[in-house]
Amino acid sequence: MSPRTQEQLNEIKKDKKQLILNAGLEVFADKGFHSGSVNLIAKQAGISKGLIYTYFKDKNDLLKEIIAGGVQEMLSIFENPENELITEEQFLFYINESFEILKNNLYFWRLYFSLVMQKGILELFGNYFMEMLAPFINTMTKYYSNKNIENPYAHVALLGSVMDGVGIDYLMQPDEYPLEDVKKIIIEKFK
Repeated sequence: MSPRTQEQLNEIKKDKKQLILNAGLEVFADKGFHSGSVNLIAKQAGISKGLIYTYFKDKNDLLKEIIAGGVQEMLSIFENPENELITEEQFLFYINESFEILKNNLYFWRLYFSLVMQKGILELFGNYFMEMLAPFINTMTKYYSNKNIENPYAHVALLGSVMDGVGIDYLMQPDEYPLEDVKKIIIEKFK
């Protein structure tokens, strides 16, 4: 067997890190952050506990990267530069894609919603969440401002609250929740 190249070693490291991230996501989503121990994550990933510390300095660091990855996925659909106005078509695209991401990442959103409700976690990561969401909030505020909507930030806050509520309700009953009908109503009310 020939020695591995640096590229192969980097790929192995990337795969191991992703394995840990996936296991952490599942454990934190099922058990909660405080009960989701590094031992449980290692067991879920089928690796040693020590290997986790090769990639992450502690449990908080692992959680932060899990959250960053999920929020970045959500924000990746939102490719509009912050200073440009979005069109109504872009707005519709963002809403539609947001619903697809919700449907396709139940573990992440179960974890996300449980975290934002926990005081200690919100204190740890609240500013981080807001920094990541600021470009989206600013662009959507400009969208409503350009439509001459009174108090555009309040509209963005309401849209965010409605989307969060839909996400929570959908996670509680994904098979029964009328997600597509709710999406149509949101588009009608908020575009």
